Amino acid sequence: MKTYEDAYKELEKYVLATPISEATFNELKYAFRENYLASKQFLESVASHRNPNYIKNELMRELNEYLIAIQNRNEMRDMDPNTNAYGFVPTALADMWRADRSFRSLYKTLQSYCFQRQKNFTTIAIHIAEYRSLYQLYNRLKRQINKASY
Repeated sequence: MKTYEDAYKELEKYVLATPISEATFNELKYAFRENYLASKQFLESVASHRNPNYIKNELMRELNEYLIAIQNRNEMRDMDPNTNAYGFVPTALADMWRADRSFRSLYKTLQSYCFQRQKNFTTIAIHIAEYRSLYQLYNRLKRQINKASY
């Protein structure tokens, strides 16, 4: 069984002083999703189980717990000095995205966030790539289950 390589394992492969490119960021999102599914042997389980939605629901439960764990990492905590508020990086990025129409991608929003908060871009980008890929996987599974129930 393949083990899942999280953002901390991925960070070991990069030099933190050099920011990753947008293409690398997008590749990481894809790699995290595929790695997670392979570590859970998802495709084999769905193909062999009599009720594939059961497997999908179990994976969604595990994903939900893991997404919360990702948000609770030290790197994913956000302290806004302007409002003296504490939150999480994904929430701060979503707020920035909604507030400024000039951002055309998550990568550009992330660059602006790291510049404003003076955080290491590569570290935050790799954690966000993992979070975003698994969040999208969660939503995809949810849609598949809802579509199958009609």
